[in-house]
Amino acid sequence: MGDGSTFDVYDTAVGRLGGLICWENYVPLARHALYSWGLEVLATPTWDRGEPWLSTLRHVAKEGRVRDGNWMWADTTGGRTSSGCW
Repeated sequence: MGDGSTFDVYDTAVGRLGGLICWENYVPLARHALYSWGLEVLATPTWDRGEPWLSTLRHVAKEGRVRDGNWMWADTTGGRTSSGCW
């Protein structure tokens, strides 16, 4: 409990998918646990919106070199980010 061992990452057609909800996205050790499981696509469902949330997602996408399925994806080869749902 609390060590990240209960987080799961799933193999999908778009990459290794994992997720956090709402305020869990602000917990660096929770994100690190998912990264250590080989996360490639992070699902971040939340009611939050606006520039503060988009800034958070840009940071998370760059930090973990992941694509975020809520608002943001990062092209890890070129370092670009783009907003929008996909």
